[in-house]
Amino acid sequence: MNIGLAVLAAGQSARFKHGDKLLADLGGQTVLGRTIRTAAAARTFHHIGIVAPGQVARRDAFKDAGWRTAEAPDAARGQGRSIAAAARWALEHRLDGLILMLGDMPLVPVSHILNLAEKLSNYQAVFSSVNGVLLPPSAFRQPVFSNLIHLSGDVGAKALIGNLGEIGTSDLDAEFTQDVDTISDLQAIRGKLERQTLD
Repeated sequence: MNIGLAVLAAGQSARFKHGDKLLADLGGQTVLGRTIRTAAAARTFHHIGIVAPGQVARRDAFKDAGWRTAEAPDAARGQGRSIAAAARWALEHRLDGLILMLGDMPLVPVSHILNLAEKLSNYQAVFSSVNGVLLPPSAFRQPVFSNLIHLSGDVGAKALIGNLGEIGTSDLDAEFTQDVDTISDLQAIRGKLERQTLD
């Protein structure tokens, strides 16, 4: 299966009061840089970074990693438009599947991404599951791309579940789902990484 992996990094970082959350330092690399590194470890996928117009530093972070980028011109209208941009890219490149990662979730392990892709051979969509709650990252087969393109606002891909029939899930430990919206979120992730280093 020919699979694309998109890291969504077009958000406005509105709740983060000290600059761009995706460019904040996280153990010697940025939040986005750590997410890109994890995604890049899934070497067999086609990689794309989704950014908004004017987000030069984020675009450069992807380019420095050897990635291409695509713009979500209306990203200010919510995450749904970033998902739509990723799906449009996947359609244009005639991919069979698409994995969606969030740039502000830097702790997701590559083993989980690979498990999503493996399960995608049996389902139209596969979601991460944390104690039964469906969360990103998620993966979709080509027939779903046309639905993803029409998402808007802060509606994520879960909004499509009712139209997808049986979906697959891949269990993910809650500790890996921490995202960065505020300074306290960033500090919590730094603490986790420091404890891992000590262990």
